[in-house]
Amino acid sequence: MAETEYPKFDKNCCLKIDIDAIADFGKVLKIVSRRFHVFKKFGLAYKTAFVFSTTKGHHIYIEFENDDKWNALDFRDKVFMQLVFGSDFNREVFNWLRAKDNVDWNILFIRKYDEQGNLVSTEKYSEENSRRFNYEHQQFLVTAKWLKK
Repeated sequence: MAETEYPKFDKNCCLKIDIDAIADFGKVLKIVSRRFHVFKKFGLAYKTAFVFSTTKGHHIYIEFENDDKWNALDFRDKVFMQLVFGSDFNREVFNWLRAKDNVDWNILFIRKYDEQGNLVSTEKYSEENSRRFNYEHQQFLVTAKWLKK
């Protein structure tokens, strides 16, 4: 799996999915790709995705062509979408509680440290998995002709 320089994108304007306990990205892709039609239901136009490997699994950041539409969504819709796409259930419960209390909420950590200050996890950008994810979305659009209605 190719790891390259950290890509530049606005982490505040994207769907953030935290998949834990599934190391095989092919399985992650199979789960997430079955839900691509949800974007249309919310009026969102997929732009690209960035995939990172972590100690526990994967972080996926999905950008939209119409990020103004994403930014205008209510926090409940965003948490719901992240749950639908398989994001860690506990993370999304905490997101819900933080957001309803007006506290910074939709955070994925690039690095995690233990109580002693030792680095225990780091996001590693995977260009290969990002390419696979974006290709899978393209294939979905080709085969999902019913979405064009």
